Amino acid sequence: PAESGDFAIPVQVRDSSQPSVKTARQDFNLSIAPAVQIVTTELYASYVQQPYNAVMSAMGGAPPYAWSVISGRLPQGITLDGKTGKVTGRATEGGQFAVTVQVRDSLQPAGAAATKTFNLSIAELRLDEYGGLKDAPVPGGATGFFRVAKVGNRWELVTPAGNAFFMLGVYHISGDAHKDELGGTYDSRATAKYGDRYITWGPQQVRRLKSWGFNSIGPYSIKYVLPTARLPKWPGNHTQPEKIPVVRIVKPSLYSLRNMNNWANGHVTAIGYGSHSHCSGWRATFPDVFDPNFEQFLDNQLKEATEADGTGNSPWLIGWMVDDTDLLNGFGAGPEFTTLPAAGKNNRHVGWISLITAPTQASNSVAKVSYKDQKVYTKYALQDFLRKRYGTIAALNTAWGSNYSTFDSDGGWPGGNGLLDEDGRHTNWVGTDPVYLRDANPALKKDLDDFLYVLASHYFQVCRSRVKANSPNALYFGPAVLGSWGTPPRRHILEAAAQYVDVLNTNLDIADQARLDFVARVIGDKPLAFLEGRKAQPQSALVRC
Repeated sequence: PAESGDFAIPVQVRDSSQPSVKTARQDFNLSIAPAVQIVTTELYASYVQQPYNAVMSAMGGAPPYAWSVISGRLPQGITLDGKTGKVTGRATEGGQFAVTVQVRDSLQPAGAAATKTFNLSIAELRLDEYGGLKDAPVPGGATGFFRVAKVGNRWELVTPAGNAFFMLGVYHISGDAHKDELGGTYDSRATAKYGDRYITWGPQQVRRLKSWGFNSIGPYSIKYVLPTARLPKWPGNHTQPEKIPVVRIVKPSLYSLRNMNNWANGHVTAIGYGSHSHCSGWRATFPDVFDPNFEQFLDNQLKEATEADGTGNSPWLIGWMVDDTDLLNGFGAGPEFTTLPAAGKNNRHVGWISLITAPTQASNSVAKVSYKDQKVYTKYALQDFLRKRYGTIAALNTAWGSNYSTFDSDGGWPGGNGLLDEDGRHTNWVGTDPVYLRDANPALKKDLDDFLYVLASHYFQVCRSRVKANSPNALYFGPAVLGSWGTPPRRHILEAAAQYVDVLNTNLDIADQARLDFVARVIGDKPLAFLEGRKAQPQSALVRC
């Protein structure tokens, strides 16, 4: 046929009888399909051992189609699926590959066919021992440790060998002893497969990650996969046989509340726990970061983590995250945007909590601790901040519309008349909105915003100083992560973080452009790292994902 389409064809037949001719009529529909053709124009270039995923497309003819290679060949490791047209795999060799592909439609008895020749380029991916691209050296060369560098308009991670490194890592490479819906545990399955959960299992997980295209491991990973780990049963010098760069984490905001291992002179308080009933809802945790015990605890926690296996000076250490935003309520989602995917998850203002919390805590029934040093240093830091700003309590009262008798305590918390006695009952100026401060006095709101910047700056400065003291060459990423629910934190927290982090770790993978632009405007010229969380299958238990 010279054309395609649907054609209505009336057909009549006459016999040869005489004198009366007999006739019959029948209407037919004839469908002529367009000629089948391959519409894919090219196969994209890739590298050896990198995941490859392309799909051949056809049109015309009668689907479904059957695909095949009729001349030439694809690189070893990459195949063409005859039913779907998918070209997938990992090339195990480099070079230029000319391959002619045929598609055949499903018309019977013999389908129509079309062919097209493609040139697939697979480059040898020349990597240094840390996974950096040898063909992308970065000015400054080899330093023996990971660093960040600005190349043109782009920030890049740089390996100890001096090459560009595109970090793609996985958090929480570990086991799990919880039973899933099938009645088993990850640990039991791993032991059955590998014979152990440590010596054989650990290095094999690193090999698997590398085979999937990952080049690093992230926080919360068990020591048996760390590049600095040592086990007596590992061969040779007993070091990790399968090394991969790592970002590690410590969590002083959790463990300092219980003074784990007595790494400080005393327990650190959670400032929100001391708030009164005027602050309703869950007493979310935020540590008293002005307490000297917080810095002492972090320092000793890092010492233990770095000295145990030599992490502090290891070239395989990319950097440290300090804390998780789940433990820093107030450093999560700020008020500028609606949280994603669920609304209403914006964090409280830590400055507001600092104002209404008690100036002392004797105990914490949740953490099950009693305090030798009962002072809540953050509330006193706010007192000092306001005293320095206003000079006199009268000047503060004029600005806030308040009636405090002193910057100190006058009658005790709660119920006293001093600034330190504020517990949230003065709704005329304090307001009742701990998130947006919409009904607070405007001057009070500005002061608490400014104090939040001071508090956050102090926190990030302490964290950076302790990281650099124990791992001088490691990058400081801030918490894992800053912000929450696809939403950046308050502007004042971002401004403070920008002064101290080497890379800002965020969870804006589901964010819109406006949120990314907001972060970029606030932090300025700073590299970003993104956490993206996914489950493999909705029907699977988390421990088996």
